[in-house]
Amino acid sequence: MDFFDMIQKMQLIYGMKIILISCGSFYIAIGEDAVVLNKELGLKLNCAKSAMDRHKKILETGDISGTIEVLGKYLSNLSNRDYKNFDEKYVKVIFYSLAKMLGTMLVKSELEIGTKYSDILMIPREKITERYGLLIEFKYIKREDYSEEVLK
Repeated sequence: MDFFDMIQKMQLIYGMKIILISCGSFYIAIGEDAVVLNKELGLKLNCAKSAMDRHKKILETGDISGTIEVLGKYLSNLSNRDYKNFDEKYVKVIFYSLAKMLGTMLVKSELEIGTKYSDILMIPREKITERYGLLIEFKYIKREDYSEEVLK
């Protein structure tokens, strides 16, 4: 049972009560509960459902394109100063953070595999045969070094 399924089950059990989950220094409510808290108390409303959908897609099909798209949005919002001495470890840390966010997968960075190290290893937390694990290696190419030939 994933996080959203657990909250939805609690909403069914507790009926008309708002389910508010404490997560360290912030709180999580989903669906109508989140909308009510936003309207009545003016609390900030964020949508984590799309992130959960991306994680589900990775688990069920091994497709990381949605997470890569979000990674691209983060990178495009960085300033020129952020790119000074920029390399693949920064891309990896942002991706790692996105992957860890919802906890559907065990995410490891620089895990030793034999005599080598993986940039990111993602393993489903639940042992279900239809779930995919991923080993990801990042390569950062500076804009001035980029060409179609480099990609080959």
